[in-house]
Amino acid sequence: MAIGEVIKNSFREYRENFKSSFVLVFLFYALPFLITSLVGYGFGGYSFYSNGGAALSGAGFWVWELLSLVSLFVTLLCYFSLVGGSMQGDGFSVQDALNRGKSVYLKGVGVALWIAAVFAIPILITSLVLMFSQASWVMYILILLIPSVIVVTYWSLGFYSLMESGDGVIGALQGSAQMVRGNWWRTFGYGLVFGIFAYLIILVFRYVLIKLIALLSYLFASSVNTFLISGIAFTLIVDIITMAIIIPLAVFFFKNYYEALK
Repeated sequence: MAIGEVIKNSFREYRENFKSSFVLVFLFYALPFLITSLVGYGFGGYSFYSNGGAALSGAGFWVWELLSLVSLFVTLLCYFSLVGGSMQGDGFSVQDALNRGKSVYLKGVGVALWIAAVFAIPILITSLVLMFSQASWVMYILILLIPSVIVVTYWSLGFYSLMESGDGVIGALQGSAQMVRGNWWRTFGYGLVFGIFAYLIILVFRYVLIKLIALLSYLFASSVNTFLISGIAFTLIVDIITMAIIIPLAVFFFKNYYEALK
């Protein structure tokens, strides 16, 4: 299946499953993200949106960290459910997708942890090297990330392999690697194409956000608080809409590529 057909099928499935996909993203990504952001704002004020967790201190920081961790695991349920729904091959309901996502949740977290570890190891090694050397950390981390990118590309279809086979974590990673073997550059290229596409979507919405902020600064020039609150609200809304487009499209895109390799 050529990349044009993968893209075409992905958009078709996105349209067919828009309602279910949007509900999943809203419930299990947008709401946790919104709650975590509002808590961060409550503890750190507007500086939270400039400095993130660095603007927090004491108990507020740990509450926000805990909420961020919970939000991450809830977001993973959203992703696994979308993968499960996409693997059904036709329209899916929210409940069907959730049932499939919950059925592989612990194994899916295991796959995610293995992938995260592959990127964490270069950073750890770089930190250890810099304890004994003054060399550029950028050089070290770039060199060490190359094998990480190679390995993660082989594992990039692990969630789909897990959902289809029901094997354990290692079995899912091995299944992905077996499918990608001989198609590494193609897999990397397809991922790069989607990454560029997703980045363009983000740029478009960021441009819209900048224009909205400029309009707000004109409308509420005499009320700084109203401007800041309105700006934060629009920022959250734009971020949620962006992810409601990118996350399901990514799932359908790599699902169709997975099907093409079978």
